[in-house]
Amino acid sequence: MLCVAASALTVITEPDTGWYLRSGAYLLKTHSFPLHDPFSYTSKEPWINQHWLTEILFYVTVRAGGYVGLGLLQALTFGLTLLGVGRLAGRRAIMAGLSPVFFVACAAYLREWVALRAQLFSNLLFAVTLLLVMREWRDPSPPAQGLLRHRLRFIAPIAVLWTQLHAGTPYCIALCGLLFLARPSRRLLFFVAVAIAATVVGPFGWRVLMLYNATGITRDLIREWSPLFGAISGGGTEHVFFIVLWLVGIVAIVMRHRRGEKVRFDALVHGVFGLATVYHVRMAPLAVLVSLAVTLPWTQRLAAGWLGTRLDRVLCGTLCVTVFCGAVAASSRKFGFGFAPERFPTKAVAFLQRERPPGPMFNSYNFGGYLMWVYPEERVFIDGRATTVYPESMFQQLLSIYARPQEFAGLVRTYDLRLAVLQRRGKGAALLHWLRGQPGWRVAYDEDPVAVVLLRGPSD
Repeated sequence: MLCVAASALTVITEPDTGWYLRSGAYLLKTHSFPLHDPFSYTSKEPWINQHWLTEILFYVTVRAGGYVGLGLLQALTFGLTLLGVGRLAGRRAIMAGLSPVFFVACAAYLREWVALRAQLFSNLLFAVTLLLVMREWRDPSPPAQGLLRHRLRFIAPIAVLWTQLHAGTPYCIALCGLLFLARPSRRLLFFVAVAIAATVVGPFGWRVLMLYNATGITRDLIREWSPLFGAISGGGTEHVFFIVLWLVGIVAIVMRHRRGEKVRFDALVHGVFGLATVYHVRMAPLAVLVSLAVTLPWTQRLAAGWLGTRLDRVLCGTLCVTVFCGAVAASSRKFGFGFAPERFPTKAVAFLQRERPPGPMFNSYNFGGYLMWVYPEERVFIDGRATTVYPESMFQQLLSIYARPQEFAGLVRTYDLRLAVLQRRGKGAALLHWLRGQPGWRVAYDEDPVAVVLLRGPSD
């Protein structure tokens, strides 16, 4: 577990982390929720800030411990998430048979998803809720116990906390609802109702439920919203490993059923979250946590006879650590603290802070959150908050400009753009190449390996 937790001490590569920090600072400074977005000049929509508590926690952490503190928070939360699922099998069971091997395999895949965003806490609460409902499935609370002594009594505080950290997520409802389908009862129906009610207990009420209706336009622009096989064909080969882990879960459920175990709930939750991942690849971490939970009771029996001595167990543990460390070494994620300079325009921002060129500013989508945090002097054109503050028509316009850069001229006339911070690679690269050759625009800074700064107007 120490190896697993320490492996999450990685540099920040998540584009959204910057706007989390900026929003957290704003909330603590004003002690209020803004009715409209104060960080972008293009947003006209009311801002439903569904991550407000996560933003405050991130900002308080960075104020107290800097980027090192954020890294430690990320590592601690990641370790606790896997520990929560591991508790389903128990300390001794998770060290039996092939359970350690499957555990480190899942941990290596989940590490690729660790990021400083609301999902970090959401995954932890998912693991805790999964622990509660699976224990209730395997060992139901006695009927004589009242609701206040029922194992699922903790659903209410968990769901309310979850709503403040990552509002509108239906995962708690889904877990309780699947448990009810597997074993219907009035008590379980009550806890499903509690989970539903808690989803709207927050400063924005029922409006948070409107945030998760992404259209095809948004899925085309935001990689995590793409379907599983679309992500694989787009170069996300690591998702093939998810398919393997999920298929192992199916085999485990079938084998446990043959042994006479009750696996109706296991099959339901494993199937639902697996199919959800096929539709949206961002569901993969939750599906792998489920696969881990349903597979450990089976893998602990596999090759259990081979680990009869202490030496065998030491060798197995050494093998697991070696495999996990090998997977970490092969990963593209780098150890360290702070924003990764190979992902964000760190040198270009230093130029902006020094020269203070006039705006309005146009920026590439992935740079928006970072610019909000490190260069608040200029409001952004767009950032990773996506449809929570920007209309779908804006995403349509952005995709159109990426495909036909000459349409950028209309955007210049609309907003009188004078500054552009564009990425060298990715979908925005064609726009950068086109803008370099346009009269009236000049390259002001070209020494950043990630971004280029262009200005409109005379050179004097």
